[in-house]
Amino acid sequence: MVKINQPALNGYGPPTKRSRFAVGDIVTVYIPDRGQSYSPQDYFRVYHPKYALPYIGMVGVIHSYKSTGQQTRYAVTFDDGLTLSFEAGFLLGPFSSREAAEKYSRVDGVFRGEVDVKDLKGYANNAVEVDGDLEKKLKEAFCNEEMGFTWLDKELSVKYEKFKLYVLAYKKNASSMKRDGRANMLDFANRINQEEGGELDFLNDCFVIFKSVDPVTNKLIKTSSVMSGAAPSATSPYYILQPAIQGLNSSSSGDFDNGKILDPADMFWFAVTAISAKTIEKVLRAFKRFKTGFKDGFEVFQEQYGLKDGQPPVIMSRSNVFIDENVLGPRMNEIVNYTIKCKDCTITFKNSSNRISYLPKEINSEGVTFYFNQFEDLVGLDKCKFSNLQDLKMYKDLGSLKGLSSDINKSNVHLHLRQLNNFIGAPSEINCSLDITKVNSFKGADSCIVNNWVSAMESPTTLDGFFKEVKEFRSWSVSKEEVERYKMYRVVGERLPELEGMF
Repeated sequence: MVKINQPALNGYGPPTKRSRFAVGDIVTVYIPDRGQSYSPQDYFRVYHPKYALPYIGMVGVIHSYKSTGQQTRYAVTFDDGLTLSFEAGFLLGPFSSREAAEKYSRVDGVFRGEVDVKDLKGYANNAVEVDGDLEKKLKEAFCNEEMGFTWLDKELSVKYEKFKLYVLAYKKNASSMKRDGRANMLDFANRINQEEGGELDFLNDCFVIFKSVDPVTNKLIKTSSVMSGAAPSATSPYYILQPAIQGLNSSSSGDFDNGKILDPADMFWFAVTAISAKTIEKVLRAFKRFKTGFKDGFEVFQEQYGLKDGQPPVIMSRSNVFIDENVLGPRMNEIVNYTIKCKDCTITFKNSSNRISYLPKEINSEGVTFYFNQFEDLVGLDKCKFSNLQDLKMYKDLGSLKGLSSDINKSNVHLHLRQLNNFIGAPSEINCSLDITKVNSFKGADSCIVNNWVSAMESPTTLDGFFKEVKEFRSWSVSKEEVERYKMYRVVGERLPELEGMF
C-alpha cells in the first residue's frame, strides 16, 4: 500500500451523546448495497477520495466526528497510523472486539448479511426487559370478554429496522371495515415489512399489542418509527395497532349531509400508537366507539373534543377547533352555549345560509376563519364574544360590513375578506385593518373614517363613494396618485358645489 500523508481533519471533534459511534469504537469499512445504480467502488467514490480505496474492508477505531446537518462523517484511525474520514453509512459496527469486527471484513468491502448482535459492543446476554406492571394492566384491560384480546403464551419476536418487536396480544377484527383508503390496512405484518407467508401472517386484519426492544442490550426502547402519522415522539416502548377516530378538519364536510354520516367507515382509520398506563382508558374508548359507531356528526364532534352530555360546554384545544354546520346538522344550534379556547377556530356554514346563524357564546382564539357561500352582512356577529382575536378571515362573498361588532372593530384586529359588495351600513369609524381581495363598490364608504390601513387587491377604478378618511389605502386597481387627486377634487366639490361634475 502506498503511504500517503495525513489529510487535514478540519472541523472534527468528539461525537455527541446521541451519535451512532463514540471515540474508541471498533468499526469495519464496508460498502452498503446500492442495487444496480452503481458498482460498489463507484458508489464508495461518490463520498470518498481515491486515496481511501485501499482502506475498504479494513478495521479501525473511531477518532472523531463531524456533522454538517446533511451528512455525518467519522474520522477512523487505522493500524498504519493514518486517520481518514468516512461517511457514516460506510462504517459497520461498533463491535465488541477487533476479532469480532474482522468477521465482517471483506477485501471488496461488500458485506450482505446480518451482523450477529453477539458481536456488537454492549451486547448483553440477558432476558428481554419487561415492564411487569404495565403488561399486567394491559392484560387486565384488553384480555377479557368485553375487549376480546388473546395474550400469547410465548411472545413472537421479529426484527424491524434496528429494533426487535415482541408481539404480546392480538384481536381479530370483527367489523366489516377492513381498511380505509386514506390509511394503511389493518395489516400488522405489512406495516413492519414482513414477507408474505411468514409466521406473523395470522396477525393480518388484527389489532395488535407489542413492544420494542434494543436487540443488543435487550432493554425496552421508545421509537416513533413504528407509529402512524406524524407522531412527535413515543411516550412508551409499548404500542397498540388500534382503531383511531378520524379527526374533523377543513375537508370533513364531504363525509356528512346535514349531520348525517354518509359512510360510517370514513369515521375511523387504523393507527399504531404508544400505549401507557395513562392512555389505556383513551384507547379502550376508541375500541368501544369503533364497535358502536356514531349516531350523527354531533357525536363525532363531541368525541373529538372530549365532550360529554351534562358537562359544561367548553372546548379547550392547543390547535384548531372545527365547527361545521354540515357536520353538526340540526344540532348546530347547540353551539350557542359553547365557549371555545384554542389557537385557531374554523366555522363553516351551509351553502344555503345567507346570514350568520349560530355562533359560540365565546371564542378565545388568536385566529378565526368563517367559510360560507354568501352572507348579506355581519349582523349576528355580536352574539359571540371574541377574546384575544388578531385575525378574522371570511370566505366567500360578503354583502356589506353592516353589523361589524366592537370585538372585531379594534386596531389590533386584521379582517380578511374574499369579496365585499359595498360598505353600506358600516360603522362610521372603522378601527380594524381591512384586507380585501375584491371590492365591488365603495358605496357607503363616504360616511366612514378608517383609522387603519385598507388593502383591496381589486377595486373599482372609479372612486365614487370613497372613504371619508382613510389612514392608508392600497390597491392594484387604483394608484395612490389617483386616490389623492380624487380626495382633492372632493374637497373642492364640497366647498364649491356649483363645480360638481366638472372634474
